[in-house]
Amino acid sequence: MKQEFQNNGKSVTYYRIAFTLSEQSQRYGKEPMIRDFKKVPTDLKIEETIDPKIKLRSEYLLRGRTVNGKCTFHLGLEKTSFPPLFRSALDDKKKSEVHIILSDDYKTMTMYVFNNFRVERPARPMFQHEFIEHLKQIGEWKK
Repeated sequence: MKQEFQNNGKSVTYYRIAFTLSEQSQRYGKEPMIRDFKKVPTDLKIEETIDPKIKLRSEYLLRGRTVNGKCTFHLGLEKTSFPPLFRSALDDKKKSEVHIILSDDYKTMTMYVFNNFRVERPARPMFQHEFIEHLKQIGEWKK
């Protein structure tokens, strides 16, 4: 679902994508959307990062399916100062900003994709704080 929030007085658009964990496959399946956001696959799996270079920034990876020996989608999940919020970026031309919230029991995952919008490293904590305040206002922040 496409939504907006105010960041430093500017309107920022994002897509909210909900996932539910399948106990059987241990993969998160995308819940049906009125208008699908095609950059994110229908199912994803969280795995521990193995590569030591990547592990410096991202303890976990969010991965799509492997097709013909290649992973079709992956995001490094960076911890933020606001657990259970994680940060990442889609590897598209604009490095679209992505924020992910996992439920306490890990049964649901909500992804917020800021398409074609990037937050530079020094501004990220303030952006995340403002976004969490927005989520509180709309009843999506449970902490």
